[in-house]
Amino acid sequence: MKRVIPVILSLCLLLALAVPAAAAEPMSDDFKDYLNEDGKLPMPSMVPPNEDYAMMLGDLFYESGYYLSDFSEDFSRCTLHVWELGESHEVELYYMYDPAVAEVAKKLVATFPDDMAGFAVRDMELVNYWIHSADLEIDPDFDPSQSLDNYSGELKALLKNMNFKLVVDNRAGDDSPFWIERLGFAALTHNDSIYYIHPMLGVRADHVIYLPEDTATDPDSLLAAAQKRMDDYAPGKVTVTLGGQDIERFFLDKFDAYIAQCEADLDAARNWGNSSATIENAENNLKTAYDYKQYFVDAWADPDSSYAFLREAEGDYWFVATVGEAEHLFVVQKDDTKMLSPTYASADAKTDVCVATSSVSVPLDTEILVEQLTEGDEFERIAKALNTKNGQTFDISLHSPTLGDSVTKLETGEFYVSIPMTDGYKNKDLAVYYVDGDGKVTEHESKVENGYVVFTTNHFSPYTLVATDPVATDPVTPNPPTGDGFALWAILATVAAGA
Repeated sequence: MKRVIPVILSLCLLLALAVPAAAAEPMSDDFKDYLNEDGKLPMPSMVPPNEDYAMMLGDLFYESGYYLSDFSEDFSRCTLHVWELGESHEVELYYMYDPAVAEVAKKLVATFPDDMAGFAVRDMELVNYWIHSADLEIDPDFDPSQSLDNYSGELKALLKNMNFKLVVDNRAGDDSPFWIERLGFAALTHNDSIYYIHPMLGVRADHVIYLPEDTATDPDSLLAAAQKRMDDYAPGKVTVTLGGQDIERFFLDKFDAYIAQCEADLDAARNWGNSSATIENAENNLKTAYDYKQYFVDAWADPDSSYAFLREAEGDYWFVATVGEAEHLFVVQKDDTKMLSPTYASADAKTDVCVATSSVSVPLDTEILVEQLTEGDEFERIAKALNTKNGQTFDISLHSPTLGDSVTKLETGEFYVSIPMTDGYKNKDLAVYYVDGDGKVTEHESKVENGYVVFTTNHFSPYTLVATDPVATDPVTPNPPTGDGFALWAILATVAAGA
C-alpha cells in the first residue's frame, strides 16, 4: 500500500502539470494578427459595467469571425475564440473609447424606459428611408448597418439628437409588403466604439402615410392627398399610384397562389414517380402553406396582431410609392397629429457642435463627425492663414450608414452649424472662418444665441471660431456637452421656420 500511494501522487502531479501545458499551447501567427503590437486585443467599447454587458459584447463579434468568453472579474482579460483557426487563448483587452462620451451616454441611457422594446419609423421618416435606399441592394441579414433604426424620430428624441448610432444585429424580424421589422442585440455606438448594449431592441416601420383629416375618402382624393404629402416633403422624388382595394383579399390571393403552387408541386412529385421522401416533402410544404393561410386569417381578426393597423386603412385602399426603380406598398390614414415632416439635426456628444438642415438630400441616419484640431499640419496651416493660434478649429463632416462613404452626396443644401463658446469668448466680437487649400480665408456671417455661435454653410471642412477684440484667452477646450440638447433644439426651430 505504501508503494501504491507514491505512484498515485506521481500520476496526479503529472495530470496537474498537463493541464496548464495544454492551456499554454503557443499562439499561431495568424492568431496574433488579431492582437495589437502590445499583444492585446483591441476592443472598440467602454469597459463593461457588468457581466451581462460583457457577455453580449463577446457575442457581438460573432460575424467578425470570433467571440469572447470567460471574462476576468475586472474585465481586463478574456478568452478569444477564433472560428476559422479553431484556436482559443486567454488575452488581455485594450478598450478603445472616450471617457467624456461615456459619461454623456450614461446620462442618456439612464433616461431609457424600463420597458423599452423598440422604435417606430413613421410617415415621412419612412419616405426618407425609401428615397435613400432606392438604389441599394440591402440584405439586412448580412449588413446590419443598413437597418433603418437610425431613421426613427423616437430614437433620436431619446438620444437628444446626439450623434450616437444604434447598430442592431438583426437576428429576428419580418419583411411584409406593408411593414419592415428588425430585432436583435443593439449596440449604441459613437465613432464606432460601443457605449451601451441592449439584449433585444429593434425598429418597426408600418407603411402608413398620414393625410389631413378633411380629405375625402374616395380613391382619387386619397391618391391626390398622398401625392401632395410626398411632393411637399420631397418634390419630384416619389410617384404615387393606386394599388387596389380590399387589403385582406390582397393577402388571401397571395396565400391561395402559394397553396396552388404547392399543390402543383405535389401532383408533379406523385406523377413523376419520385421517391417517398420527395413526395413527403411536397406534402409537408402544402401543409405549411395551409398553416400560413390559417395563421393570417387568425391574425387578421386579432386587434393586437401586426396586421391590425391595416384594418384602419382609409377606404380599404392600398397604394404604391415608386422611388427610382423601387416600389413600396402603403396605406393611408387621416390624422393631422401624425403627419411628420422631419428635418435632419445632430449634435456631437464630445464637442457639442451641432448641425441641422431641412434638405431631404440628407438621410435621417446621417452622423455628424467632429474632430477638434489643436495641433498638427492642418492646424498650423489654418493658424498661419488666420495669423492666430487662439481660435477653436473644428473639422466637421457628415456620414450616412445608408450611403456608405458617399459623403459628397450629403453636401447639398443649406446647413445650420452651432459651435459652443468657452468663457474666454464671452462678451467678445466673434468671427467664423474657413481656410481653403490655397490659404484663402472666407468669413461666414454668424451670430450668438444662448452661448453658441451659429452660422450657415453649404459644405463641410475645418471651421475656426476666433475672437477679434481682443484675442480670447481660453480658446482650446469647448464647454462639455450638457446632454440637454438646448442649442440643437433652438437650431431645429430655426430650420423648421426656414423650411
